[in-house]
Amino acid sequence: MTCLVSQEPTFCHYDEEDGSLCCVMKQHRKRLRIRPWGECCRVEYLQESRLLHPGENPWIDALDEIDLPIFSTRLTGGDLSHPIALYAATLPPDVADAAAVFPSSQLVLLRICASSERGRQLLRLHPNLFWLVAPSLLRHANGSPEMLHDLLGLRQRELLALACGKSRQSLIRIAGKISPPKSAQTQQSLVLDILRSEESIEVLRHKKELPWDMLNVINLWKTHLDDKIIHSILASDMPAQEMETALADQGRIREDTLCLGQTLRIVEAQRIVQTCTSWQQLLHLHDLWTERLNTLRELDRQIRRAKQSAPFPPPPIPGNGHIQPIINAAELLEEGRIMRHCVGSYTGSVRKRERYFYRIVQPKRATLEIAPTGSGHWELRQIKGYHNAGPGKGVLAAVHEWLQLEQFHILKLPWRLREQTPAT
Repeated sequence: MTCLVSQEPTFCHYDEEDGSLCCVMKQHRKRLRIRPWGECCRVEYLQESRLLHPGENPWIDALDEIDLPIFSTRLTGGDLSHPIALYAATLPPDVADAAAVFPSSQLVLLRICASSERGRQLLRLHPNLFWLVAPSLLRHANGSPEMLHDLLGLRQRELLALACGKSRQSLIRIAGKISPPKSAQTQQSLVLDILRSEESIEVLRHKKELPWDMLNVINLWKTHLDDKIIHSILASDMPAQEMETALADQGRIREDTLCLGQTLRIVEAQRIVQTCTSWQQLLHLHDLWTERLNTLRELDRQIRRAKQSAPFPPPPIPGNGHIQPIINAAELLEEGRIMRHCVGSYTGSVRKRERYFYRIVQPKRATLEIAPTGSGHWELRQIKGYHNAGPGKGVLAAVHEWLQLEQFHILKLPWRLREQTPAT
Protein backbone atom coordinates (compact mmCIF):
# COMPACT_ATOMS: atom_id res chain seq x y z
CA MET A 1 0.00 0.00 0.00
CA THR A 2 1.46 3.34 -1.01
CA CYS A 3 0.76 6.61 0.73
CA LEU A 4 -0.49 9.51 -1.36
CA VAL A 5 -0.76 13.10 -0.31
CA SER A 6 -4.06 14.94 -0.09
CA GLN A 7 -5.56 15.15 -3.56
CA GLU A 8 -8.17 17.33 -5.20
CA PRO A 9 -10.55 16.18 -7.93
CA THR A 10 -10.88 17.89 -11.29
CA PHE A 11 -14.35 16.40 -11.77
CA CYS A 12 -16.94 14.99 -9.34
CA HIS A 13 -20.28 13.23 -9.73
CA TYR A 14 -22.60 11.93 -7.02
CA ASP A 15 -24.56 8.84 -8.05
CA GLU A 16 -27.87 9.14 -6.23
CA GLU A 17 -28.87 5.63 -7.26
CA ASP A 18 -26.11 3.75 -5.43
CA GLY A 19 -24.77 6.55 -3.20
CA SER A 20 -21.24 6.56 -4.64
CA LEU A 21 -19.02 9.59 -5.22
CA CYS A 22 -17.09 9.45 -8.50
CA CYS A 23 -14.05 11.67 -9.06
CA VAL A 24 -11.27 12.26 -11.55
CA MET A 25 -8.15 12.97 -9.48
CA LYS A 26 -5.91 15.87 -10.43
CA GLN A 27 -2.64 14.13 -9.56
CA HIS A 28 -2.84 10.99 -11.71
CA ARG A 29 -6.00 11.51 -13.85
CA LYS A 30 -7.49 8.21 -12.66
CA ARG A 31 -11.19 7.76 -12.11
CA LEU A 32 -11.95 7.10 -8.48
CA ARG A 33 -15.15 5.84 -6.86
CA ILE A 34 -15.93 6.08 -3.16
CA ARG A 35 -18.63 3.66 -2.13
CA PRO A 36 -21.33 4.66 0.40
CA TRP A 37 -21.05 4.28 4.16
CA GLY A 38 -22.87 0.95 4.13
CA GLU A 39 -20.10 -0.44 1.92
CA CYS A 40 -17.33 0.79 4.26
CA CYS A 41 -16.57 3.87 2.08
CA ARG A 42 -14.49 1.51 -0.03
CA VAL A 43 -12.29 3.27 -2.59
CA GLU A 44 -12.05 1.87 -6.11
CA TYR A 45 -10.21 2.71 -9.33
CA LEU A 46 -11.63 2.26 -12.81
CA GLN A 47 -9.49 -0.08 -14.92
CA GLU A 48 -8.73 1.77 -18.14
CA SER A 49 -5.32 0.43 -19.13
CA ARG A 50 -6.30 -3.06 -20.30
CA LEU A 51 -9.08 -4.97 -22.03
CA LEU A 52 -11.63 -6.52 -19.69
CA HIS A 53 -13.10 -10.00 -19.96
CA PRO A 54 -16.88 -10.21 -20.47
CA GLY A 55 -18.63 -9.70 -17.15
CA GLU A 56 -15.45 -8.57 -15.37
CA ASN A 57 -15.94 -5.73 -12.90
CA PRO A 58 -14.17 -2.64 -14.30
CA TRP A 59 -13.66 -1.30 -10.76
CA ILE A 60 -10.85 -2.59 -8.53
CA ASP A 61 -10.11 -1.84 -4.90
CA ALA A 62 -7.59 0.95 -4.37
CA LEU A 63 -5.01 0.02 -1.76
CA ASP A 64 -3.58 3.55 -1.70
CA GLU A 65 -4.11 5.79 1.31
CA ILE A 66 -6.12 8.26 -0.75
CA ASP A 67 -6.73 11.44 1.21
CA LEU A 68 -9.70 13.33 -0.23
CA PRO A 69 -10.92 16.34 1.82
CA ILE A 70 -14.57 15.27 1.98
CA PHE A 71 -15.58 18.09 4.32
CA SER A 72 -13.64 20.91 2.66
CA THR A 73 -15.77 24.00 2.05
CA ARG A 74 -12.93 25.26 -0.14
CA LEU A 75 -13.70 22.49 -2.63
CA THR A 76 -17.48 22.79 -2.43
CA GLY A 77 -17.65 26.56 -1.99
CA GLY A 78 -20.33 25.96 0.63
CA ASP A 79 -22.67 24.72 -2.12
CA LEU A 80 -24.85 21.97 -0.61
CA SER A 81 -25.66 20.69 -4.09
CA HIS A 82 -21.98 20.03 -4.87
CA PRO A 83 -21.36 16.27 -5.43
CA ILE A 84 -18.91 16.09 -2.50
CA ALA A 85 -21.40 17.88 -0.22
CA LEU A 86 -24.16 15.50 -1.31
CA TYR A 87 -21.99 12.51 -0.45
CA ALA A 88 -20.92 14.03 2.90
CA ALA A 89 -24.59 14.55 3.81
CA THR A 90 -25.14 10.76 3.71
CA LEU A 91 -22.51 10.07 6.39
CA PRO A 92 -23.37 9.67 10.11
CA PRO A 93 -23.35 13.16 11.64
CA ASP A 94 -21.21 12.22 14.66
CA VAL A 95 -18.50 10.74 12.45
CA ALA A 96 -18.68 13.62 9.96
CA ASP A 97 -18.36 16.23 12.71
CA ALA A 98 -15.40 14.46 14.34
CA ALA A 99 -13.54 13.82 11.06
CA ALA A 100 -14.10 17.36 9.76
CA VAL A 101 -11.89 18.71 12.57
CA PHE A 102 -8.86 17.23 10.79
CA PRO A 103 -8.01 18.80 7.39
CA SER A 104 -5.98 15.72 6.42
CA SER A 105 -6.78 11.97 6.32
CA GLN A 106 -10.55 12.57 6.30
CA LEU A 107 -11.26 9.77 3.85
CA VAL A 108 -8.94 7.41 5.74
CA LEU A 109 -10.84 8.14 8.97
CA LEU A 110 -14.17 7.49 7.26
CA ARG A 111 -13.03 4.17 5.78
CA ILE A 112 -11.94 2.88 9.18
CA CYS A 113 -15.04 4.10 11.03
CA ALA A 114 -17.33 2.60 8.38
CA SER A 115 -15.50 -0.73 8.65
CA SER A 116 -15.72 -1.11 12.42
CA GLU A 117 -17.75 0.31 15.28
CA ARG A 118 -14.51 0.21 17.25
CA GLY A 119 -13.08 2.87 14.94
CA ARG A 120 -16.12 5.05 15.43
CA GLN A 121 -15.73 4.74 19.20
CA LEU A 122 -12.01 5.55 19.10
CA LEU A 123 -12.67 8.66 16.98
CA ARG A 124 -15.23 9.83 19.51
CA LEU A 125 -13.16 9.16 22.65
CA HIS A 126 -9.60 9.81 21.44
CA PRO A 127 -9.76 11.78 18.16
CA ASN A 128 -6.10 12.85 18.11
CA LEU A 129 -4.85 9.31 18.70
CA PHE A 130 -7.15 7.98 15.98
CA TRP A 131 -5.96 10.63 13.50
CA LEU A 132 -2.32 9.79 14.22
CA VAL A 133 -2.66 6.02 13.80
CA ALA A 134 -5.33 5.88 11.05
CA PRO A 135 -2.96 5.67 8.02
CA SER A 136 -0.88 2.99 9.74
CA LEU A 137 -4.02 1.02 10.61
CA LEU A 138 -5.21 1.08 7.01
CA ARG A 139 -1.76 0.07 5.81
CA HIS A 140 -1.42 -2.87 8.21
CA ALA A 141 -4.94 -4.09 7.43
CA ASN A 142 -4.31 -3.82 3.68
CA GLY A 143 -7.79 -2.33 3.35
CA SER A 144 -9.54 -5.38 4.84
CA PRO A 145 -12.53 -4.48 7.10
CA GLU A 146 -12.04 -7.71 9.07
CA MET A 147 -8.37 -6.98 9.76
CA LEU A 148 -9.19 -3.39 10.65
CA HIS A 149 -11.73 -4.60 13.20
CA ASP A 150 -9.17 -6.95 14.75
CA LEU A 151 -6.45 -4.30 14.89
CA LEU A 152 -8.81 -1.83 16.57
CA GLY A 153 -9.15 -4.35 19.37
CA LEU A 154 -5.56 -3.63 20.41
CA ARG A 155 -4.80 -1.41 23.38
CA GLN A 156 -4.29 2.28 22.64
CA ARG A 157 -0.54 2.24 23.22
CA GLU A 158 -0.25 -0.82 20.95
CA LEU A 159 -2.10 1.09 18.23
CA LEU A 160 0.34 3.98 18.60
CA ALA A 161 3.24 1.52 18.37
CA LEU A 162 2.02 0.57 14.88
CA ALA A 163 2.55 4.20 13.83
CA CYS A 164 5.66 5.35 15.70
CA GLY A 165 7.26 2.16 17.00
CA LYS A 166 6.81 3.11 20.67
CA SER A 167 4.25 1.70 23.09
CA ARG A 168 3.86 4.04 26.07
CA GLN A 169 0.89 5.40 27.96
CA SER A 170 2.67 8.76 28.29
CA LEU A 171 2.57 9.15 24.50
CA ILE A 172 -1.22 8.75 24.58
CA ARG A 173 -1.41 11.65 27.03
CA ILE A 174 0.88 13.75 24.84
CA ALA A 175 -1.28 13.06 21.78
CA GLY A 176 -4.34 14.25 23.70
CA LYS A 177 -2.74 17.67 24.27
CA ILE A 178 -2.27 18.43 20.56
CA SER A 179 -4.50 21.09 19.02
CA PRO A 180 -6.31 20.11 15.79
CA PRO A 181 -4.09 20.76 12.73
CA LYS A 182 -4.82 23.96 10.83
CA SER A 183 -3.98 22.90 7.29
CA ALA A 184 -4.05 19.81 5.12
CA GLN A 185 -0.29 20.14 4.67
CA THR A 186 0.14 19.25 8.34
CA GLN A 187 0.77 15.53 8.33
CA GLN A 188 0.79 12.86 10.99
CA SER A 189 4.43 12.16 10.14
CA LEU A 190 5.56 15.41 11.83
CA VAL A 191 4.01 14.41 15.16
CA LEU A 192 5.15 10.80 14.87
CA ASP A 193 8.73 11.91 14.19
CA ILE A 194 8.64 14.04 17.34
CA LEU A 195 7.23 11.12 19.37
CA ARG A 196 10.08 8.88 18.20
CA SER A 197 12.61 11.21 19.83
CA GLU A 198 13.29 10.47 23.52
CA GLU A 199 14.49 14.05 24.10
CA SER A 200 11.31 15.48 22.50
CA ILE A 201 9.11 13.27 24.68
CA GLU A 202 10.82 14.63 27.78
CA VAL A 203 10.01 18.19 26.62
CA LEU A 204 6.41 17.46 25.61
CA ARG A 205 5.28 15.48 28.64
CA HIS A 206 5.45 18.51 30.97
CA LYS A 207 3.45 20.87 28.72
CA LYS A 208 -0.24 21.47 29.42
CA GLU A 209 -1.18 21.97 25.78
CA LEU A 210 0.53 21.64 22.40
CA PRO A 211 -0.55 24.15 19.73
CA TRP A 212 0.77 23.48 16.25
CA ASP A 213 3.08 26.49 16.10
CA MET A 214 4.87 25.11 19.16
CA LEU A 215 5.08 21.63 17.63
CA ASN A 216 6.64 23.14 14.50
CA VAL A 217 9.29 24.89 16.62
CA ILE A 218 10.05 21.68 18.56
CA ASN A 219 10.28 19.73 15.32
CA LEU A 220 12.83 22.19 13.89
CA TRP A 221 15.05 21.96 16.97
CA LYS A 222 14.52 18.34 18.07
CA THR A 223 17.98 17.27 16.85
CA HIS A 224 19.60 19.87 19.16
CA LEU A 225 17.90 18.80 22.38
CA ASP A 226 21.18 17.48 23.77
CA ASP A 227 22.11 21.17 24.07
CA LYS A 228 21.05 22.15 27.60
CA ILE A 229 20.05 25.73 26.75
CA ILE A 230 17.91 24.70 23.76
CA HIS A 231 16.30 22.00 25.87
CA SER A 232 15.47 24.49 28.64
CA ILE A 233 13.92 26.95 26.16
CA LEU A 234 11.77 24.28 24.52
CA ALA A 235 10.69 22.95 27.92
CA SER A 236 9.70 26.41 29.17
CA ASP A 237 6.18 27.84 29.32
CA MET A 238 6.87 30.77 26.97
CA PRO A 239 4.57 31.18 23.92
CA ALA A 240 5.74 29.66 20.65
CA GLN A 241 6.61 33.01 19.05
CA GLU A 242 8.79 34.07 21.99
CA MET A 243 10.32 30.60 22.01
CA GLU A 244 11.19 30.89 18.32
CA THR A 245 12.85 34.28 18.88
CA ALA A 246 14.84 33.02 21.87
CA LEU A 247 15.98 29.95 19.92
CA ALA A 248 17.03 32.10 16.95
CA ASP A 249 19.13 34.29 19.27
CA GLN A 250 20.65 31.31 21.03
CA GLY A 251 21.17 29.45 17.75
CA ARG A 252 23.08 32.34 16.26
CA ILE A 253 25.41 32.70 19.25
CA ARG A 254 25.76 28.92 19.41
CA GLU A 255 26.81 28.80 15.73
CA ASP A 256 29.29 31.64 16.28
CA THR A 257 30.78 29.92 19.32
CA LEU A 258 31.16 26.59 17.52
CA CYS A 259 32.94 28.34 14.62
CA LEU A 260 35.26 30.04 17.10
CA GLY A 261 36.06 26.69 18.71
CA GLN A 262 36.81 25.08 15.35
CA THR A 263 38.97 28.02 14.23
CA LEU A 264 40.91 27.87 17.50
CA ARG A 265 41.14 24.07 17.12
CA ILE A 266 39.68 23.51 20.58
CA VAL A 267 39.21 19.81 21.30
CA GLU A 268 35.54 18.87 21.94
CA ALA A 269 34.32 22.40 21.23
CA GLN A 270 30.82 21.08 20.50
CA ARG A 271 30.60 19.22 23.82
CA ILE A 272 31.76 22.35 25.68
CA VAL A 273 29.04 24.45 24.00
CA GLN A 274 26.37 21.82 24.71
CA THR A 275 27.17 21.78 28.42
CA CYS A 276 26.46 25.51 28.85
CA THR A 277 23.44 25.68 31.16
CA SER A 278 22.46 29.33 30.70
CA TRP A 279 22.39 32.08 28.10
CA GLN A 280 24.88 34.10 30.19
CA GLN A 281 27.29 31.17 30.33
CA LEU A 282 27.17 30.71 26.55
CA LEU A 283 27.75 34.44 25.98
CA HIS A 284 30.70 34.33 28.36
CA LEU A 285 32.20 31.37 26.46
CA HIS A 286 31.60 33.18 23.15
CA ASP A 287 33.34 36.34 24.39
CA LEU A 288 36.19 34.34 25.93
CA TRP A 289 36.96 32.53 22.68
CA THR A 290 36.51 35.77 20.69
CA GLU A 291 39.11 37.49 22.86
CA ARG A 292 41.41 34.51 22.46
CA LEU A 293 41.07 34.61 18.66
CA ASN A 294 41.69 38.34 18.58
CA THR A 295 44.71 38.38 20.91
CA LEU A 296 47.79 39.61 19.08
CA ARG A 297 49.76 36.35 19.26
CA GLU A 298 46.90 34.11 18.14
CA LEU A 299 45.81 36.57 15.46
CA ASP A 300 49.31 36.87 14.02
CA ARG A 301 49.47 33.09 13.72
CA GLN A 302 46.05 32.97 12.00
CA ILE A 303 46.90 35.86 9.64
CA ARG A 304 50.22 34.28 8.60
CA ARG A 305 48.33 31.13 7.70
CA ALA A 306 45.58 33.13 5.94
CA LYS A 307 48.04 35.04 3.73
CA GLN A 308 49.12 31.77 2.19
CA SER A 309 45.55 30.88 1.20
CA ALA A 310 43.61 31.93 -1.88
CA PRO A 311 41.40 35.05 -1.84
CA PHE A 312 37.67 34.78 -1.19
CA PRO A 313 35.20 34.34 -4.08
CA PRO A 314 34.12 37.63 -5.72
CA PRO A 315 31.63 39.62 -3.61
CA PRO A 316 28.00 39.12 -4.64
CA ILE A 317 27.38 42.88 -4.38
CA PRO A 318 30.02 45.48 -5.32
CA GLY A 319 31.09 47.84 -2.55
CA ASN A 320 31.38 51.62 -2.53
CA GLY A 321 33.51 54.19 -0.72
CA HIS A 322 31.80 53.56 2.62
CA ILE A 323 30.86 49.85 2.41
CA GLN A 324 33.74 47.63 1.30
CA PRO A 325 33.84 43.89 0.62
CA ILE A 326 36.28 41.87 2.74
CA ILE A 327 38.16 39.98 0.04
CA ASN A 328 40.45 37.52 1.90
CA ALA A 329 40.91 35.65 5.16
CA ALA A 330 43.57 38.01 6.50
CA GLU A 331 41.23 40.99 6.12
CA LEU A 332 38.41 39.08 7.83
CA LEU A 333 40.63 38.21 10.80
CA GLU A 334 41.80 41.82 11.02
CA GLU A 335 38.15 42.97 10.93
CA GLY A 336 37.40 40.73 13.91
CA ARG A 337 40.38 42.15 15.82
CA ILE A 338 39.47 45.78 15.15
CA MET A 339 35.76 45.33 15.87
CA ARG A 340 36.27 42.88 18.78
CA HIS A 341 33.82 40.25 17.51
CA CYS A 342 33.95 36.72 16.09
CA VAL A 343 33.77 37.43 12.34
CA GLY A 344 37.27 36.01 11.87
CA SER A 345 35.98 32.49 12.60
CA TYR A 346 33.95 32.40 9.36
CA THR A 347 36.71 32.17 6.77
CA GLY A 348 35.72 28.62 5.83
CA SER A 349 32.04 29.41 5.24
CA VAL A 350 32.92 32.47 3.13
CA ARG A 351 35.05 30.26 0.90
CA LYS A 352 32.07 27.91 0.56
CA ARG A 353 29.87 30.89 -0.46
CA GLU A 354 27.67 30.34 2.60
CA ARG A 355 27.99 34.02 3.61
CA TYR A 356 29.89 37.21 2.75
CA PHE A 357 31.12 40.11 4.89
CA TYR A 358 31.59 43.83 4.29
CA ARG A 359 33.28 46.48 6.42
CA ILE A 360 31.32 49.70 6.91
CA VAL A 361 33.59 52.70 7.47
CA GLN A 362 31.07 55.58 7.26
CA PRO A 363 29.02 57.06 8.92
CA LYS A 364 30.12 54.73 11.73
CA ARG A 365 32.30 51.65 11.87
CA ALA A 366 30.39 48.34 11.57
CA THR A 367 30.51 44.89 9.94
CA LEU A 368 27.77 43.61 7.62
CA GLU A 369 26.92 40.01 6.75
CA ILE A 370 24.80 38.69 3.87
CA ALA A 371 23.96 35.06 3.11
CA PRO A 372 22.41 33.15 0.19
CA THR A 373 18.80 32.02 0.51
CA GLY A 374 19.13 28.89 -1.62
CA SER A 375 17.01 30.34 -4.42
CA GLY A 376 19.75 32.36 -6.11
CA HIS A 377 19.19 35.45 -3.93
CA TRP A 378 21.03 36.87 -0.95
CA GLU A 379 19.63 38.14 2.34
CA LEU A 380 20.90 40.61 4.91
CA ARG A 381 21.77 38.55 8.00
CA GLN A 382 23.16 41.05 10.47
CA ILE A 383 25.02 44.33 11.03
CA LYS A 384 27.27 44.58 14.08
CA GLY A 385 29.17 47.48 15.59
CA TYR A 386 32.13 47.42 17.96
CA HIS A 387 31.97 44.40 20.31
CA ASN A 388 28.63 43.30 18.75
CA ALA A 389 26.88 46.58 19.53
CA GLY A 390 23.89 47.70 17.47
CA PRO A 391 24.64 49.54 14.22
CA GLY A 392 22.66 52.73 14.81
CA LYS A 393 20.19 54.49 12.51
CA GLY A 394 22.84 56.27 10.46
CA VAL A 395 24.51 53.00 9.48
CA LEU A 396 21.14 51.40 8.66
CA ALA A 397 20.26 54.34 6.40
CA ALA A 398 23.61 54.07 4.58
CA VAL A 399 23.17 50.31 4.08
CA HIS A 400 19.63 50.80 2.83
CA GLU A 401 20.77 53.43 0.32
CA TRP A 402 23.61 51.15 -0.87
CA LEU A 403 21.27 48.22 -1.41
CA GLN A 404 18.81 50.41 -3.32
CA LEU A 405 21.53 51.77 -5.60
CA GLU A 406 22.71 48.22 -6.33
CA GLN A 407 19.07 47.14 -6.87
CA PHE A 408 19.53 44.46 -4.24
CA HIS A 409 16.26 43.11 -2.87
CA ILE A 410 16.24 42.27 0.84
CA LEU A 411 14.34 39.00 0.99
CA LYS A 412 14.71 38.60 4.74
CA LEU A 413 15.67 41.08 7.43
CA PRO A 414 16.82 40.19 10.95
CA TRP A 415 13.99 40.96 13.35
CA ARG A 416 16.06 43.42 15.38
CA LEU A 417 16.56 45.62 12.30
CA ARG A 418 13.00 45.63 10.94
CA GLU A 419 11.64 48.56 12.95
CA GLN A 420 14.83 50.59 12.45
CA THR A 421 15.08 50.20 8.68
CA PRO A 422 14.14 53.39 6.78
CA ALA A 423 10.86 53.15 4.93
CA THR A 424 10.96 52.93 1.14
